[in-house]
Parts: sequence; C-alpha cells; structure tokens
Amino acid sequence: MAIAEESVHDVPSSGESKVGSAPPPRKQKFHATRWMAGLVVLGGLGAAGLATTRWANPFEATPASITTHTVSRSNLLVTVTENGNVESSSNVDIKCRVAGGSTILWIIADGTMVEKGDEIVRLDDSSLEDQVNQQKIAYERALATKIQADKDVSTAEIAVEEYINGTYVQEKQLKEADVTVARQNLKAAENESQHANRMARKGFITALERESKKQAVQRANFDLDAAETALKVLEEYTKRKMMEDLESQVATAKANLRSEEAALQLEEAKPRRLESQLENCLVTAPQGGMVVYANDMGSRRFGQQSVAIEEGASVRDMQTLIKLPDLSKMQVKVVVHESKVDSIRAGMRAVILIQGQQLQGKVVSVATQPEPGSFFSTNVKEYATIVQLDGEVSGIKPGMTAEVEILIAELNNVLTVPVSAVMEHRGKFICWVLPSGGKPERRVVGVGQSSTTMVHIKDGLTEGEQVILDPRDFESRYWQSESGQGEAAEEEGSASEKFGSNGAEEEKSSAGSDAAGPNPDRTQGRGGREGRGNREGRGGGPEGGPGAAAPTGGKSGERRGGRGKGGPPRMNFADNDKNSDGKITKDELPERLQPAMQFLDSNKDGGIDKSEWDAAMERFRKMREQGGFGGGGGPPAQ
Repeated sequence: MAIAEESVHDVPSSGESKVGSAPPPRKQKFHATRWMAGLVVLGGLGAAGLATTRWANPFEATPASITTHTVSRSNLLVTVTENGNVESSSNVDIKCRVAGGSTILWIIADGTMVEKGDEIVRLDDSSLEDQVNQQKIAYERALATKIQADKDVSTAEIAVEEYINGTYVQEKQLKEADVTVARQNLKAAENESQHANRMARKGFITALERESKKQAVQRANFDLDAAETALKVLEEYTKRKMMEDLESQVATAKANLRSEEAALQLEEAKPRRLESQLENCLVTAPQGGMVVYANDMGSRRFGQQSVAIEEGASVRDMQTLIKLPDLSKMQVKVVVHESKVDSIRAGMRAVILIQGQQLQGKVVSVATQPEPGSFFSTNVKEYATIVQLDGEVSGIKPGMTAEVEILIAELNNVLTVPVSAVMEHRGKFICWVLPSGGKPERRVVGVGQSSTTMVHIKDGLTEGEQVILDPRDFESRYWQSESGQGEAAEEEGSASEKFGSNGAEEEKSSAGSDAAGPNPDRTQGRGGREGRGNREGRGGGPEGGPGAAAPTGGKSGERRGGRGKGGPPRMNFADNDKNSDGKITKDELPERLQPAMQFLDSNKDGGIDKSEWDAAMERFRKMREQGGFGGGGGPPAQ
C-alpha cells in the first residue's frame, strides 16, 4: 500500500495573534444567536444540508500551521483483527456419569499426554458403596413380599375351586335333600288326611282328629316351599355372590403380586445401576491425547474465569470434566464486536499469529447469537467466529492466545485518506480540504470500506488535494458558519429536520424560553413576572421570554418582564372575536389554539364568551405562576 504524503500548511490569518493562545468560550456566539436559530426552526427554514462555511478568525487566535494529508490512490486491504483462543475442532468429552454428581478425589494434571486406558480421574465412591449395601437389604425385603403375594394368589385361586367343586356342591345337595324330605312328608300327610276322612265318615274317628290331619298337610306344603326356596337362593344368588367375592380376591391377589414383582425388579436393578456407577467413579481415557480441563468459560464473575475442575471440586451429573482434543485439527475461536460481525462471512481468508508463528486459515462459521458477557460488559454484544487453520500444525496447544486478521475486501487503486481526516456529523461524513493558497473548505464526502488506518473515498475528493487531519478539533477551534453560530447553531437548526417542523414549532411556542423567537402567528406580547437574572441587558422573565439575549459575562442584575420580540403573542378576546358577536367560535381561533376549544368552551354551547375567556386566562396565569409551563413562555397574553 502506498503511503500518502502528509504536510504542514500555513493558514491565512485575519489578525495578529500568537500561536497557541486559547480562544474564548464558544458560548459567546451561541447565546447571542439562539433567538435566530429558533426563528429558523419556527419559520420552517431548518437546515436541510450543511451550512455554507467560511474561514474566520473570531477569537484573534489562529494557529500558524496545520497538518494535512495528500489524497492519493493506493491498494486498500479491509480487515478485521480480533484476539481469540486456540482449540481443537474435534474433541472427546469426558463426562461425570455418577447420578447426583460426585467429588473429584484425584485428577491427572492438565496438559498431560495420555494413552488409551490410562486412569485420568477418580471420583468419590464412598456414598455409592453405602447405597449398594442398603439396596441389597431393600432387595431382600422386596423379594419376601413378592413371595407372600404369590402365595396369596394361589390361596385365592384354591378358594374358588374349593367353593365350586366342594362347598357349593355340598350345600346344594343338602338343600335338595331338604326338598326331597319335604315332599315325602307332604305325601305322607296327604295319605293320612285321606285315611282320616274315610274313617270319619264311618264314625271311627272324631272330626277333631280329621282336622288335625288336614293341618299336617298344610305344614308339609309350607316345609316343601321353604326347602325349594332355599335351593333356588343357593343356585341363583348365593353361588353368584360367593363367586364374585372369591374371584375379586383372586384378582386383588394377582394385582398385588404384579406390584410386588415390579418393586422387586426395581430393587433388583438399583444395585446393578449403583455398581455400574461405582465403576464410573474410576475414569479412564477412551483414546490417546492431551488432557485439557473443561473449565466453564461462561461461569465468570467480575470478568475473571472461575476454576471448576480441580481436586476436591464438586461436579454434577453429565458435567464435562476433561477434553481430549485432536491436535491435528486445530481452530481459533474469536469473538467479534456487533459493529463488525455483519461484514464477516464463512469462507473468508484469515491470517493467524500464534506465539510468533504466522499461519493461514479461513472462517468456517459465525454465530447468530451473542456470547454471554462478563460483569463489566453486559451491554457489549460479541459473536463467536470460528477460524479453521489450514493443514496440520505443530507446536501449538489448545488455550493459546491467537491474533486473527480476517480479510474482508481488497480494493485496488482507490482514493484513500487517513481515518483521522474524516468526521461524521448528523449522518454525513465531512472532510476539510485546504486548497493551495486558499481558505479551508468544508466538504461532504462519500466513504466506502476502511481499514484500521485508511478509509476509501468514493466521491467528494480528487487525487492530489490536501485534507486536514483531526477536522473536528480544527472545526471546534478555528471555524464558524456564515450565520456566525458555528456548530452549535447548526445543531440548533437541526431540530426541524430531526423531529419534523410541526413538532419543533410546538416545542418553541410552548417553551417561550430564552431560545424562543417570534412566531409568524403571534404579535408582540408582554413579559412575565419578574425574575433574577445573571445576564446584563434587557429581557423578560423566564415565563415572559427575553426581549433579546445579552452577551455572556455581563454583571448580575434583575430581569424585568416587558414587551419584546421574544415574548408571547397578544391574544385578547376582541382580537379573536372577528365578527364582533360576543362569542369566539372554533373557526375564529388560530389553528394552533383550536384543539383547546373543548377546554375553553366550559358550557359546551359551541362558542366562547368573555367570561369563559377570562376564566381560562386566569387558570393559565395561575399555572404559569406555579411553574406549570416548565419555565416556558406561558399562555397567550391578553
């Protein structure tokens, strides 16, 4: 890249002065022109671009020389440089596989080269051994309970068979026997009753004996009915009820058995799981490599890393303890500020400097989410970017610091100037050009991409021109605009451009402060109540608005409210009652007061009479005296 020429030039002076003499404060001009700035805003004449500028010597203190740079063409490399840490793109993570976590009793030293099968971590297993012994006891209890449940099922099933094939059959036989006996007794009673009837007709027995035989037949009938009913109840109800009861006992016993079997399986699996966790307390290397402690870089406090992996440290289940990186596949992880990350894409080439060794690589990925910040940088958003090294690299280890320079663009034969020659102002980029033998010129330029030192100029400058370095300092000290206000006036005039002309006018009209000027809709108004001031000369109070701003540095004195061009407008009742009908309608009010019609028209008859107007003015006056207008110009004066 060609180095542009820098030179020192004399600056024309309009008066004699000594180099290095300090100029007076800029407020000397600022306060004297705030009224004019307000007029520009309120009149809709806010600056749409940069003001025409001139070289001036307002403070009789111009430097004898300034430093410039010659605009030239060169090749520009646009790069982003960040620091990062070396890591492997292929890591085998060794995790804690003890349920509930454990404590590290011993761990191999960080950075040790190990072979497959070497012991690298030993975790505390004392609590696991106690759990194994307790679990064996619990298993035996579960086994005994399961055996008892199994017996209960067998007993319930036997009870069902016993009832169906034994108890029920026996009870049925007894009931059937009772029915048979009852029938036989009925038959005998009927025969005896018939015999008694024959003997009574022949006169061998009395009528009383015959009646007794007849009643015996009735009792036999009753006994037969009872025996048949008992048999029917046994077959239709008792049997079903007993079967439901016995079968439910069988189902309950089987469900209890399944529950105990599941509990037994659980208790049987626990010892096996605990024994496997006992084995996990002794960790061996699954492959050869270099031991790297997996300290959590995200758990930082006050910007410092907290050590998580060491002897005696408590670790949680599935926490990574050690990384075994593949040293043949190395990469660098850098964090890029949010202002630069949009310009980085996968595939861009990069130069990596590690321990004095310069390597090459390329960007393989850019994170879409920012990295977690530290205590002191919670508002800084940085994105992880992975840069992969080309080929196999020897002599570097994970964790080493690397400086990565990513090539964003290569611009050939373009106009360039130093970054220090360009300043940004209100969304535009500004350069100060110093023509040969002429006065400095403030110029808007179009900029492209930039490196850490140089910036590409798209338009606004030509090759060979001289640009002033540190233009902001130059401008703040030795330049003012044609309006005589300098940069402060330009900032003042930017309100309408930034917030819109209507909003700026409302703010100016409501404030009525020192910065407020006359409004085209207003006439001259009266100043407000008296107030103590620190500026010499005439001017209204804080509420009334100043008549004119006096120069800074005047002696302290009172400011009296009075008529002045900066005060509020005269707004009496007669001025607004244009048709002289004794009422002010909405269309008679100025446009800026029409929204207040609903508050001025207290009786809601569509017009404002003299009493309503005076009452409103009195309310406004009280609000002004109580500071309700925030030190502004207050309501319209009558």
